[in-house]
Amino acid sequence: MYEVNLKLFLLIVTALSSAKACRLRVQNPSPLLSKNFGSKNITFRAKPSGLELSENESIEVYCASGIIFKGYGLERYSLHKKALLSCGKDGNIYVKGNFENIYDPQITIQCSSSISFNLYESERTLANCDEFASYAIGENIPLVGTVIKSAICYDLESFALKYANYIAYQRNDIWISNEPNLSNELGVNLAQAVGNLENYFDFMSHNSINQEMICAA
Repeated sequence: MYEVNLKLFLLIVTALSSAKACRLRVQNPSPLLSKNFGSKNITFRAKPSGLELSENESIEVYCASGIIFKGYGLERYSLHKKALLSCGKDGNIYVKGNFENIYDPQITIQCSSSISFNLYESERTLANCDEFASYAIGENIPLVGTVIKSAICYDLESFALKYANYIAYQRNDIWISNEPNLSNELGVNLAQAVGNLENYFDFMSHNSINQEMICAA
């Protein structure tokens, strides 16, 4: 119910915008957008329909893999992960930050690739996992914070999954500042990235872990 009311609120705010001067288009993989609504900061996954910005309105864009900008005669890829987009009085969307001379009345944005969640070793030990290794699958997303999809207790000596915890429902399209972070309930953190360990040990690959989680369920 709360999520429905929030989306209705966002729809009302958008409808009340008197001057819709700039059109921001979105393609997949879609970026995260962040905007202040009063005392709250709301970060949400951009929809394929895009959005319209009023004159002098700004919104922040984030892509972990880098942002791609497209427009009339414009296509530019950037390694930078964040950008501030502002709607000018002339109807152009101006890109600010680590960018120069990027503006267009109908800019299209997308990420260069989808967000991938990585494997981390946890400093926090899971319950009944003192003799084994505690891992987390997640990522640190600057506009959102720490997002952890699952916590894993793994027996490295026998190459066996002991158990895994995950949140059955975790909102992945909208985040509100000051809301409790459900990732904290999993009891692990993203202390150190495991890196390319799965290249040497097949049992640490995401596919292998997912298969073992299905078998253990």
